[in-house]
Amino acid sequence: MTMLERLVESRVVASFAVGAAVWIAGRFGAPFPEDHAILQLIRVERPLVYDSIQWAYTILWFTTPYLLTSMAMSLAYVFLVKQRARPCGGPLPPYPVPAEREELYVVLGEVHHPKKPVPVSRPHWLSSPSGTGTRSGASEAWSWRSRATSATGCGRSSAGTGARPTTSR
Repeated sequence: MTMLERLVESRVVASFAVGAAVWIAGRFGAPFPEDHAILQLIRVERPLVYDSIQWAYTILWFTTPYLLTSMAMSLAYVFLVKQRARPCGGPLPPYPVPAEREELYVVLGEVHHPKKPVPVSRPHWLSSPSGTGTRSGASEAWSWRSRATSATGCGRSSAGTGARPTTSR
């Protein structure tokens, strides 16, 4: 992994560091101009507006460089970092034929690596345990689905990623 790829992968931390450095330099290098005549008039006439301007000045010293750095890092990620092809897993097993099942169950998707959102060489089907007609079984099945990642990049979804495998009967 190149240095650019590492920097882009940690773009939130890098953007925060740049924003904090600029905030410190700007806060102490160019403090709020309290002695400016118009600001003094605003301070006397509208103290709340003056305080708002002062807070906005302070906050913008951080947020502006943070957002600009974040945008630059995102553009670098899109245009400069070369995407590596992710390896596709092995072929899926045949889908269980509903007529040959002894018990009623639902096949929720395929199971991949239990800790990482990557395909494995031999994926298998994730099926719900018997008794999913109950409310608790259905909610358990939905909690499995909610832990899934979106896509593996190999043309199939990874609906069972991280879910515990169950055997179908």
